[in-house]
Amino acid sequence: MDWSKTKTIFIIAFLVLDLFLLYQYIETRNSNKYDVLQASTIEDTLSANDIQLSQLPQEADKGSYITCNNRIFTAEDLKNKKLKDQHSSTIPVQNNGSQNPVQLSMEFNQPVPLPADNMQEKMQQFVNDNILFGDQYRFWKYDKENNQLIYFQDYKGKTIFQKNPSSGIGVLVFKINDENQIYAYQQSILVNIKEAEDSEDIIPAIKAVEALFKNNEFDLSHKNKVTKAELGYYTQYPFKDSQILAPAWHIVVNGNEDFFVTAIRGEVVKSDQK
Repeated sequence: MDWSKTKTIFIIAFLVLDLFLLYQYIETRNSNKYDVLQASTIEDTLSANDIQLSQLPQEADKGSYITCNNRIFTAEDLKNKKLKDQHSSTIPVQNNGSQNPVQLSMEFNQPVPLPADNMQEKMQQFVNDNILFGDQYRFWKYDKENNQLIYFQDYKGKTIFQKNPSSGIGVLVFKINDENQIYAYQQSILVNIKEAEDSEDIIPAIKAVEALFKNNEFDLSHKNKVTKAELGYYTQYPFKDSQILAPAWHIVVNGNEDFFVTAIRGEVVKSDQK
């Protein structure tokens, strides 16, 4: 064995490895600098247009589509003890799938007053105790214009967002009378939720805000502030049975304007599709 040649081969091999590692380091550093510069440029552009940002979340950079089904309610569900003080005007027909609804409509035997204080906290307990699968719903908003209290279904800490709660999926809508009492509700829920095996890159929240800006969603006639950004799921086209939900950013502007941006493709959900 020629030790001199062997040593030379080792030296060359280690030199090539060192050069490769140096290249990888420089590429990573430049990439990180580019990401920081890009984020800074977006923020500068928004600031120049009087768009302020609250603290945006730092979410994981991977996400998956999920598939699921609408649960079909049956007459057996009405026997659940949670519903003992309620009745249904449209009783599901047992053993007849074509007549069993995916939306349950119930009325309370006696209207339930809305809590005078700590409404969200107290109502969440009420939902847990008096609604089928109540612990899977989270408060969305109190729609005073339509006298509705709206809850959306939650999956692993992420909300399944809806544009039209009255015809949506995974939604709980309480109806409120003129005396500030809950007298009825409609409910739908998603089951058999499964995540796609392959995860995909998720855009950061700042890129979702940039997508809104580029899509002219901000009213630039006055100052704006992005007050909230949260990652959840969304479908533009709810079906009666199976659903495919995509990761989506929910962006709140000025505390009361809701926008949705798909978190994989970075597309703004149009106003007529939200």
